[in-house]
Amino acid sequence: MSNLMPPAADRFPVMIDGSTDSANIENELVYVRYLDMGTGVVTSFIGIEDTKLATAEGILETVDAIFTRVGVLDWRNKVVALGTDGAAVNLGSKEGVAAKLRRDISHLVTVHCIAHRLELGILNAIQQHPRLTQLNDALVHLYEQYEQSPKALRELKMLGEVLEEKVLKPTNLSGARWLPLHYRALLIACQSYRVFVAHFEEIISPDRPRKSSPTQIGRAKNLLKFMKDFECLLFMFFMCDILHCLSQLSLTFQTDDLTVGEALEKYEETCLQITDLVGDGTGIWQSKVMAALITTPGIYDGVELNNVNATASATETRMRVKEDICSSILRHLDDRLKDLSQDSILAQFKALDPSTWPNLDHHDFSSKKSFIESGKQNVITLHKHYISIFRWTNVSVESLLSEFVGYKTYALSRRNIGLRTLFSDIVRTPNTKSKFPGLATLMELYLIMPISTACCERGFSCMKRIKNDWRASLKTPSLTRLMYLSLEGPHPDVFDARAAVHRWWGSGLRKRRPGFNPNQQEVVLEDLTAELHEIEGSDETGVPLAIPSDNHKCNTLPNSDTPCCSNSLV
Repeated sequence: MSNLMPPAADRFPVMIDGSTDSANIENELVYVRYLDMGTGVVTSFIGIEDTKLATAEGILETVDAIFTRVGVLDWRNKVVALGTDGAAVNLGSKEGVAAKLRRDISHLVTVHCIAHRLELGILNAIQQHPRLTQLNDALVHLYEQYEQSPKALRELKMLGEVLEEKVLKPTNLSGARWLPLHYRALLIACQSYRVFVAHFEEIISPDRPRKSSPTQIGRAKNLLKFMKDFECLLFMFFMCDILHCLSQLSLTFQTDDLTVGEALEKYEETCLQITDLVGDGTGIWQSKVMAALITTPGIYDGVELNNVNATASATETRMRVKEDICSSILRHLDDRLKDLSQDSILAQFKALDPSTWPNLDHHDFSSKKSFIESGKQNVITLHKHYISIFRWTNVSVESLLSEFVGYKTYALSRRNIGLRTLFSDIVRTPNTKSKFPGLATLMELYLIMPISTACCERGFSCMKRIKNDWRASLKTPSLTRLMYLSLEGPHPDVFDARAAVHRWWGSGLRKRRPGFNPNQQEVVLEDLTAELHEIEGSDETGVPLAIPSDNHKCNTLPNSDTPCCSNSLV
């Protein structure tokens, strides 16, 4: 585990997150991101460790222990950014982990995970709009209706088979971390709308032979009232289109090597898509429901709707509600993400993006002057922030500005390629890196900036798969190795287990003697040996791999110096 990071990784951001395992032990998990000259940006799992005290000091001690275990003792001299979720213990302005690190690392950039910010922005919008709260409560009750009653779920699926529709079990919104889970919960309700309505009508029917519990009957009545209401139906399908756009944005925000420019570009695209959904019938699901209502007014998918109102005033009110919800969502998201495009160190990197430069007229002196001056102040701000790094590399602000002018000429003819490709080519090509040494440093920092820490959430998902209720006593070193194999190890289809078997055979205080029974001195292993020969075949030298029997007198495994058996009883 000591070679998780290459020695050439002289600067990297650290991504941390905390969670509790099945043994109710607090754990802190660490990832790093660095630029590999061969493969590009790499996000690597470093380790996991028990947290003795869930304070900023305790977390830093845990992070120190993790880096010590992998042999990176001077990690504080190499770290350039800290990526984390929005927990106060991490981002507290005075006594948080970031604040304590910044006292020793002046150029440290603190990044609040953009995927978490997206979720928090949507949550704020839901809490402040009654229609969104009503829809969220309905989806929670829909999940509870079938999660707490296997009988109800069985009846729902049987009803779906009768109606020739495949019905999925409603999913849980409580504790759902990412927007795609919210979208999936609403999508299930929209896709199986007719089946759910039919089942609720059957539950509340007085002619039902076997009555359901009063709780289920009450939930079914409320859900039926909501789903058969004309305005609620239109709102459900409108929000299905909205959540589809937001879930795609969330998936983009969860990618490991996301850059600031890519995140902002996808966000602007999503904002335009959401704005376009305000009109009737502009989304996939809105188009479906509007087409059905035009064909059969007041009826959707065979269900007669209540409180149908298709007047001009009702349509105008509906449009105002849509505009209000879209503006509320976009407003909350803008508040959460505005630092990426203004008033932060991350926003200063936009000066290196050729798409932000003014147009250049080679025959106009003022145009040339404006083109040259554009972005210079941003470059000066970046040099001031990373002054400790530039002092070490001996790059002055004057030389950096000179590089910037030359870079503009270089990049102007390469506007057709993406910013990631442009930066990667400069940083990973020796000629261009030597031509723009200072800018190459900034470009590397831009590429490895931890905009998203979703990898930490995937790491904890891996931890919970490995350290489950049946393996709650698993110690940290073993857990770290197993997680590393799962997250960073080779695929089972391409892994050659021969070396691992040889090491397992000769390791441990007790020698491995498959089939040995101390109560039965004669053990027949011919069938087992023959089966192993068929599976394993021979090694590279043509010698068959065999498991020695009890009367085997050799002391080493074939073609190996490792002992394979012992003549004494185990």
